[in-house]
Amino acid sequence: MSHDVWPFRKIAEGTVEMSEWLMPEADGRELPEYLEGWDPLTDICVQRSIRCDPNAVLDDSGLPSETPLVLTVSWNNRQSFMTESAYRAPLLAEQLVELTLPAGRLGGSISLRTTIAVATTDISRPLGTARWAGSVLFEHERTVVLEGSGPMFPMTELDFSVTRYHPDASWALQLPDDLSLPVLGSVLLLINTRDADLLTALAAATPDQRQAALINELEGQVGGFLIAQAASRRIEIESEDWEEQSVGELLAGYLAIADDQGVIGTIHGDDATAISAAFQGAARAEGFGRRFG
Repeated sequence: MSHDVWPFRKIAEGTVEMSEWLMPEADGRELPEYLEGWDPLTDICVQRSIRCDPNAVLDDSGLPSETPLVLTVSWNNRQSFMTESAYRAPLLAEQLVELTLPAGRLGGSISLRTTIAVATTDISRPLGTARWAGSVLFEHERTVVLEGSGPMFPMTELDFSVTRYHPDASWALQLPDDLSLPVLGSVLLLINTRDADLLTALAAATPDQRQAALINELEGQVGGFLIAQAASRRIEIESEDWEEQSVGELLAGYLAIADDQGVIGTIHGDDATAISAAFQGAARAEGFGRRFG
């Protein structure tokens, strides 16, 4: 059995106690794995309590008693790869973390990452301990899928019959040629106004079963399209390190999905059916669109 090997000591299991993420505006119920019927105009408020003995944390990690530690929480949109730091405070014996996730930047699935890290750099600390600021001693990640949440990018309605897009297509995702541009403002999901059922589903605060199916279909198709785009632009994407929130960083994330799901080897073949199935399957495996029961 393989084990992760770290260059410094980390916090032992059980030293930190955390409650589940709760939703105070929903009678304090636990944040579910799938948040059904989420209104894409509504922020998501969550909270969790964290308890620990800071001295035990330092003992576990072999750090001097005066070492400052920091508790942080960040969220990541797994579809657009937008990331934001939502909470940062010195580690206490007990603290309540309260977050508001902005509706305008959510969609698809969201990962909440909680970490305890070293707050300062001190190279005089003992060997085998965390010497650098930001060294993570403990982390926990929680993912929630926003069911019926609609598209994962800014969206606009357009009559495709007066554009270069096929008039019977339901959607088109505009990606810029310049990958250094920011995602917000340069990536746009176009919805054909002729697809009235899809527009109604996207506008529904609580989609019914049929509307949820339409939204899931859209999400799965867009996810597969982005994986295909990333695979086709692999050389360009890997040619440099992209700025955070850029289109290059976005596609780099989808390229990683293509690699993880074994898509790259498939697309170099000449079996069109296998290629199409690879993109579809990779998207579903990453949580895009309808999942198997």
